[in-house]
Amino acid sequence: MGDKKKTLNEVTAGDLSEIFENLRKDGFIFRADFSQISKRLLKGCLSINPFSEDFQTLVISYLEHIEFDKKREDKFEDEIFKDFRNEERKRILAAIENEKDFHKYICKNYFDLKREPKEELLEAFNKSSNL
Repeated sequence: MGDKKKTLNEVTAGDLSEIFENLRKDGFIFRADFSQISKRLLKGCLSINPFSEDFQTLVISYLEHIEFDKKREDKFEDEIFKDFRNEERKRILAAIENEKDFHKYICKNYFDLKREPKEELLEAFNKSSNL
């Protein structure tokens, strides 16, 4: 992603792939939970350090960063885009209700992780050892 921080609105699939590959290369991805993975991503984008801030500060910084308040209704917006934007707002509002859901949302939204990689690895190990 380079030295300059990009906003999460500017980050590309290639940038996310690079971040994910770095997490995978050092094995961190297989030891970390959603919270740690999410904070690694956010540390590269937000102006705060997610590892040293409380949850409320992290949420406020994230919402400001993605310009959540600017994602309001535009009277010239196409109906399909309006529905998509409203659904995304609902998902974000649900995700910020608690820390666990927030980090799970970040991992799902930016890395398409549905389960923690360490859980997947453990499950694969258990399956292979039961053969």
